[in-house]
Amino acid sequence: MRAAFIENGQVHVGEVPDPVPGKWQALVRTHSCGMCASEAHFLHAGQNVIDLSRQFGGPYARLDQSRPFVPGHEYVGEVIDYGPGSERRIRTGRRVTSVPIMRTGGAHAVIGFSTIARAASAN
Repeated sequence: MRAAFIENGQVHVGEVPDPVPGKWQALVRTHSCGMCASEAHFLHAGQNVIDLSRQFGGPYARLDQSRPFVPGHEYVGEVIDYGPGSERRIRTGRRVTSVPIMRTGGAHAVIGFSTIARAASAN
């Protein structure tokens, strides 16, 4: 998919792998989103945010700033798929918004603040 992403404190636009919903997760196609203060902090002092999160057990502790991540966790979108084990309570095609936190790997993570493998170079 084509996306704006942050890598090493810089905003890029390029191709990133299509997301795949994990166990008990929903896949949502973003229709619109905003940039929040957290993302602005990453543009100016990302490593400081990560270091503080590691020190105090915050949600950005596992983020690697040298790998790309797609910002925009405050969004309106459309449910397009579900991962294994999901209850599928919301029909596909329905527009949704979300609390931008999910449970993954036994910890809380902020949606969008996880690194992705880069499929192609930025344009």
